Amino acid sequence: MNYQLPTDAIVRLVDVTPPPFISLGPDDEWLLILQPPGYPSVADLAKPELRLAGIRIDPTTYGKSKAGYYTGLSCIRLETLTEQPVAGLPEPLHLERFQWSPDGRYLAFTRNTGTAIELWAIDLASGNAFRIPGALLNDTLPGTRFQWMPDSQSILYCGFPDERGMPPSAPLVPEGPVVQETEGKGAPVRTYQDLLRSPHDEALFDYYCTSPLVRTTLQGEKETVLPPAIYLSFSISPDGRYLLTEKLVKPYSYLVPLDRFACEADIYSAGG
Repeated sequence: MNYQLPTDAIVRLVDVTPPPFISLGPDDEWLLILQPPGYPSVADLAKPELRLAGIRIDPTTYGKSKAGYYTGLSCIRLETLTEQPVAGLPEPLHLERFQWSPDGRYLAFTRNTGTAIELWAIDLASGNAFRIPGALLNDTLPGTRFQWMPDSQSILYCGFPDERGMPPSAPLVPEGPVVQETEGKGAPVRTYQDLLRSPHDEALFDYYCTSPLVRTTLQGEKETVLPPAIYLSFSISPDGRYLLTEKLVKPYSYLVPLDRFACEADIYSAGG
């Protein structure tokens, strides 16, 4: 038996176009209108996923499993209420994250190709969209994955280690048991989904979530700012001189998700 279609009345009800998402530019000159799709397709739901430390990862793209996305984009100039045509947008669009540049001239966004997460930008003044050459994101974790520098000419993002290798394979024979301690006292304990369960899970988590922080110009000139780590978030100071990071440190817990793991906050100069 194959998948069956319901009656036309139900199809029209389910396939109704969802409301768009809007975002106002920082200079109040532009209004961005993003159109999400309807319900996810069977192909979207059938993609492989890894469940590690409370998150679900698409191992093919190094992105989030079943992440929300947008299929349409419009830019409105508020002064005249006219739409700015945008040339060069990829097809299909599949836009996942976006961020305005500080001066409001550019819009950066990530595009899921099905095999990778690309970084794109739109020059709103000219109406041209372009891919930033060689900029592929590690988008497995929540929180900041890319951020404009204050000059609006470069972007800091989570990239990939130079020597990534293959994902760690599960051992045929475990090295030993998974040991947990208890004091023998009853206590209420919260339950969470998709926790780490073994050293192999830890190795997979490290492999898929470790990334260096890379700075790229819009032309694709790159510089590694900080070495590979599991960065939960990063933030650039308003003057562009300093960088605040939050990264995970071991040991990992098998009882709580990653947002409750031990972490370390550091402040660096903008050059690392």
